[in-house]
Amino acid sequence: MLTLQSDLHGNHCLACFRRMSGKRSPRILNSFSFARNNCCAIRVARTRHVYFPTRRPSSISLLHTMEDGGSIEIAAVGREGMTGMPVLTGGETMPTRVRVQVQCPGFAYHMSAQALREQFGRSDFLRRLMLLYMQALLTQVAQTAACNRHHSLNKQLCRWLLIEIDRTASRVASDAAADRRHAQCAPAKA
Repeated sequence: MLTLQSDLHGNHCLACFRRMSGKRSPRILNSFSFARNNCCAIRVARTRHVYFPTRRPSSISLLHTMEDGGSIEIAAVGREGMTGMPVLTGGETMPTRVRVQVQCPGFAYHMSAQALREQFGRSDFLRRLMLLYMQALLTQVAQTAACNRHHSLNKQLCRWLLIEIDRTASRVASDAAADRRHAQCAPAKA
C-alpha cells in the first residue's frame, strides 16, 4: 500500500502540503490503481473524485474531443499534480469536450471532490498551492496549443515524450503510448 510518508511513491502536491502543514496523510485519501485508457472523468458527468497520480509510472491525459470525433491531448498530469481543477473553481463537471483518461497505468491517491473543496476552503496554504498548480497547468495547455500549431510532428513527439518521462519519473516512456501519440498527430490521409 502506498503512503504519503513514502517520498519514493508520492505526489508532489500532497507531499508539499504534508511538509508545510506538518500533518499526516488525511483519512480522506485512498490509494487507487488504474489501467491504461481508464476514464477518470467524462464530459458532462459530475466530478465525484479528484486523483493525485504517484511516482509509480502513472500519467493522466486531458483530451479535447474534436468535432470529427478525434481527440488531442491538451495537458498531462503526473506525480506533480492532480485532476479535477474545475472542482476548485466552482465547476461540477469537466468542460464539454474534455475527458480525463489514463495514459500510463499506475497508482494514485483519490479523494472525493467535496472533501477537496472543504480542505481548499479551510487551508490558506492548500489554496495557494492549488492556485499555483492551476497556473502551471494553464501554462502547459497554452504551450501544448502553441506546439501543436507551430512545430513539426517530430518536435511534437519529442515534447510529448519528455513530458511523459517527467510526469512518470521514468526513463523509458511506454512504446504503446508513443505509438498512440504519433498516430494522433499524423495528418489524415485523403
